[in-house]
Amino acid sequence: MYLTTALLCTSPLFLGAFSALLFGRRGIPSTIPTGLLFHSVLPKPGLEMSHVSLRRFERFCSMLSERQFTSLTVSGTLSADSHSSSSGNRCMLTFDDGFQSVATIAAPVLQRYNLKATVFCLGNHFGTLSQWDIFSGNTHLTKQEIRTLFNMGHEIGSHSLTHAYLPFLDTKSVRTELADSKNILEDIIGNAVTSLSFPYGGWTPAIWEIAQETGYTAATLYRGHSRAGRGLFPVYGVYQYDTPGDMLSKCTDRASFSLLRARSRMMAHFARGTPVWKYRRAYHS
Repeated sequence: MYLTTALLCTSPLFLGAFSALLFGRRGIPSTIPTGLLFHSVLPKPGLEMSHVSLRRFERFCSMLSERQFTSLTVSGTLSADSHSSSSGNRCMLTFDDGFQSVATIAAPVLQRYNLKATVFCLGNHFGTLSQWDIFSGNTHLTKQEIRTLFNMGHEIGSHSLTHAYLPFLDTKSVRTELADSKNILEDIIGNAVTSLSFPYGGWTPAIWEIAQETGYTAATLYRGHSRAGRGLFPVYGVYQYDTPGDMLSKCTDRASFSLLRARSRMMAHFARGTPVWKYRRAYHS
């Protein structure tokens, strides 16, 4: 009995300490907008946790519209100098990997609710099947689909050249991944590409410095949110189990710790899964 009482009294303390160590003690300042990271929007999600159902995605977009939210692109957030004012009812919407479902399924919904997003594309994957989402069967956007999304008002950003885990690469290879992808995508859309999403969320301050030298001015942080600052914006992954309400909460909750955000941060660590380790040696060749 005494042991049970002691556990009940001390469990919150231990859980709080564990949460602080794992996720940090301070919340994200209200002057730094947060965003959502989507991958695929599909009518019938498959086995990948990153698949989001069309029904839930459309309801989420409807909720943004009903609550008079403004959607943000990454470069648009930076140019508006959002760090100097309250973020208000705003949410940054991003899509990683540049999958065709963004153009064929998500984009019509976004257009219906007058929402804009940043779509991060690879520099050498166009109209081909994904090589790392082993259960997905996702196909990458074609060059024409990328141009169409850009002409619809969405931002095109870079997700590197080959989706390599950048911290495994030497400096020269990191520069190649970032510079070549940027140049290829700029040729496709005829416009500057200045926003970056690090594959698997893998980045270091040194990698961000190389990115800036290469011409990027903003990037999203899938992990390492405590280091968000000028040009670095935290995003939270959206997964198959997230309800539309969960998605909205990830945009608005400013607490230093919440179960929703903790779950997203934990899931983000699984992004460095088996495919990364399997090909690690190849990164150095």
